Amino acid sequence: MVISFTIIATLLFCASSTSIIEEVPFLKEEIVELREECSKTFLTNRGTYISFYYAYSETTCENNEKELLDRSNYGSSYISNKSMEIGTTNIDQTLLMVGHSQFVNPATGLTAEYQTAFNLSLPNLNLNYISIRDAGFAVKKQSGQLTSLAAYTVYSPSYALLDGNSVPSKDFISYLSFGLSYASLDITDEIIDAYESSSSSLTILLQSTATTGLCYLYGVNGLISSPYYYIEYDNYGSARPFFNCDDYNINCMGYALYSNSWLSFTDYLPSNTTFFNVNLFNNPLSCVADISYVLNCCMCDNIDYISSYSSIIESTQRRIALRFLLSEDHPNYGFYNWNFHFMWQTNNGSWAAKSGNATTCSLFAELNAPDVQDNWILSNGIYYNSQTYYFAIEKD
Repeated sequence: MVISFTIIATLLFCASSTSIIEEVPFLKEEIVELREECSKTFLTNRGTYISFYYAYSETTCENNEKELLDRSNYGSSYISNKSMEIGTTNIDQTLLMVGHSQFVNPATGLTAEYQTAFNLSLPNLNLNYISIRDAGFAVKKQSGQLTSLAAYTVYSPSYALLDGNSVPSKDFISYLSFGLSYASLDITDEIIDAYESSSSSLTILLQSTATTGLCYLYGVNGLISSPYYYIEYDNYGSARPFFNCDDYNINCMGYALYSNSWLSFTDYLPSNTTFFNVNLFNNPLSCVADISYVLNCCMCDNIDYISSYSSIIESTQRRIALRFLLSEDHPNYGFYNWNFHFMWQTNNGSWAAKSGNATTCSLFAELNAPDVQDNWILSNGIYYNSQTYYFAIEKD
């Protein structure tokens, strides 16, 4: 693999079946600052794939004195680029030009027009399990009169065959307006469409919005100023953003299942249940089938019992967690003590819950909030004290 003038790119999942990746706080606006410090791929509060030009051979990097994860097992990708003159097959890999020249092309007798295309190789993301939340592409202006360019997605010809003689099939994305820094383009929909069509790359074409003037963009030699793109994704599935519920007629279960009603877990248990006759301290998994049955009765679909708050789920599912209050007194030690509590995970990884007869909801920011005992307090030192049961469900 050639290191000089390549892009170091990393694929990270926020959620795994056993543990949560240690994360570094992140805002999209900080990408350029981080790249200036380190020119590598960075961990985020979700999963983020960032691909950009990189011209050094160092394999380790530290940011804010925190060593980043070993990326030797992850693949690399490239943002190839072509700058070409309309009506010719000329391709300049070092000077990225967009717009109209002041000089006549002696071969055609016309004023030369230039355009630049980028080929964004896509990482291997499985949309059955992850949700793409945001994606962006950015280039930086080096010089020139133009301050605005038009961006298109190119469907044909392929990037390898695209040149100045091509008449591409393309769709308009948006305009790129250059300020003091990068011109950013929202390509979330285009990235999702590319994955849904099983494409391994996305070609973006930049053209002039004016009949005179040129724009020169930083290319591979720009290093820190070179083009980059990112894909922000997570494994929080179809969960909603946090919302407050001030209706005392909606309890924890109705809130977690988006039901706008009071739902009582025991009302839906099957007639042959052994739920009330099992010591759940000693046999915690004996009620999993009963929980699944209840969730199904409450109009949940695609129900899976999962092992933890970080277990991978399908992108159409979302996570809920529940506990029961169990007796700690003999002779009923470990048996259901007629109380339960639900939580649900929001679309940014936090967890939400509502107590019965309450008019406000709680929001727990930690990804592992259901594993924190204090988040399961019932009252005055009494806790929902069963194990935490995690389920992935489909229910809007």
